[in-house]
Amino acid sequence: PPHEVALPVQVEGSPVVLTGAWADLREGGRVEVSFRPFSAAALLATWVEHVVLNCAPAPGMQRVTRHLFLGELVTLPALENPAGVLERMLQAYGEGLRRPLPLYPKSSFALLEDSNGKQAAHNAFHGSQFGGNAGESSYAAVKLAVRGIGDPLDARFEAVSREILEPLLAVMQRSPA
Repeated sequence: PPHEVALPVQVEGSPVVLTGAWADLREGGRVEVSFRPFSAAALLATWVEHVVLNCAPAPGMQRVTRHLFLGELVTLPALENPAGVLERMLQAYGEGLRRPLPLYPKSSFALLEDSNGKQAAHNAFHGSQFGGNAGESSYAAVKLAVRGIGDPLDARFEAVSREILEPLLAVMQRSPA
């Protein structure tokens, strides 16, 4: 039977119930498969579900998520403080309801994972005229969100990227598949 979750939380001081159902859980945890190379956006979606499942785990299930990408396995182990991680995500969600949240998956990951973080984030956001990489700034939703903003990769972008992604990067394990 599916594992159904109804998790009462607060968003901007208002009570909300997060709901979800997972029919694909195993005793060893959750497995997600993507038939494409590593994607920051796909991993971010997996991370959100992982955090929720760590807050409300299925009986008898390990609180581990594995995301298999083409050629790479990302393992997310059980979290020590999933409620704290979820609370910060919900604060960011509430902030995003008031104004666009500067969290661009590829650019945010590049900022935090690359040794030349700011330049890597710039390249991921703006892309390159060579190699067919248009960058996240070419996405219609991003264009709409950043209109009128002088530098979308400003200090707020860096702070939001760190707040949301550092807990993920601190626990994720990458290995060849």
